[in-house]
Amino acid sequence: MMRGRPRLEGVADGQLLELAEGRNSTAPGACFEARPESWRTRIGWAILDLAGSYRAALDLMLPHAVQVADSFHAVRIANQAPDECSRWGQNETFGHRGSRADPFCRARRRLTTAGERLITAQIERVLGLLAADDPHGDVRMAWNARKTLRRHHSLDPYVQ
Repeated sequence: MMRGRPRLEGVADGQLLELAEGRNSTAPGACFEARPESWRTRIGWAILDLAGSYRAALDLMLPHAVQVADSFHAVRIANQAPDECSRWGQNETFGHRGSRADPFCRARRRLTTAGERLITAQIERVLGLLAADDPHGDVRMAWNARKTLRRHHSLDPYVQ
């Protein structure tokens, strides 16, 4: 136990405290409203779905708590990053969003596929593409950040 860190009586670190149904702010707000203010003030951080309604409920009921995206949603956003960066690069380089003839469009599936599912030849093709058609290194950085985040959030010890 860390000094100065408030603890909730009978609650272990990482324990699920509430699970609210629905996609609006009413259910989570009601869950927290049912608890005493002294209980709510001791919550330092909350892991949540990225829905705006959940964030709104936590902003209102736990304004002091740090909000953290859950692993699933963090990895999902990271998986979209290489694709978004390649679209920006294509638009800058070719003057349009991308077509089937553009290099990143042809490699889109490989850029978004889990690294452990790619064979060596596919990885080499992606690396060659990044070396040739990513002048600012944006797609490479997004691809590497995605791999790092997936590895960090993976419960599978074989994900490299």
